[in-house]
Amino acid sequence: MHGTFNGLPLKNIIATTTSEEAPTFTRTTFRVLGGGNRKLEDRLHLGDEATLILSSSEADGRIVAFVADFHNGYEITIESQRRESVRRGK
Repeated sequence: MHGTFNGLPLKNIIATTTSEEAPTFTRTTFRVLGGGNRKLEDRLHLGDEATLILSSSEADGRIVAFVADFHNGYEITIESQRRESVRRGK
């Protein structure tokens, strides 16, 4: 699957999962295959804002976890405030 993460085009996104962690927050985790990717690593800082755009969905929030493994790629988790909660002012 193709997409962009904080403006960086990614071609090897192999999995995404989304889970509701609390009534107002959603976590989106995605995996990127490949060896070292310096441009991606430069964008991985806990607590920083993050936007993942895929053809079928979008996640906009903060980076709450990531793992960078040269052999297995990257796993990144973004925590977002649920849109319904934002609209209701919660």
